[in-house]
Amino acid sequence: MSEKRKCNKYNYFDIFLLKVEILYLNFINIFFQNFLFRRIIKIVTLSLICRNILSKTYF
Repeated sequence: MSEKRKCNKYNYFDIFLLKVEILYLNFINIFFQNFLFRRIIKIVTLSLICRNILSKTYF
């Protein structure tokens, strides 16, 4: 009986750790997606601005 309780206790703790780990990984994933998305938007807008300036200058 006591071994079964130990097993249950550790199982619950493992499940808890697994949930925490999944939440943590989701947070990191969302953060990096936002970071990369903002960076891509910056690059695209800068390239469009540069193209606009170059087209006005040379043509």
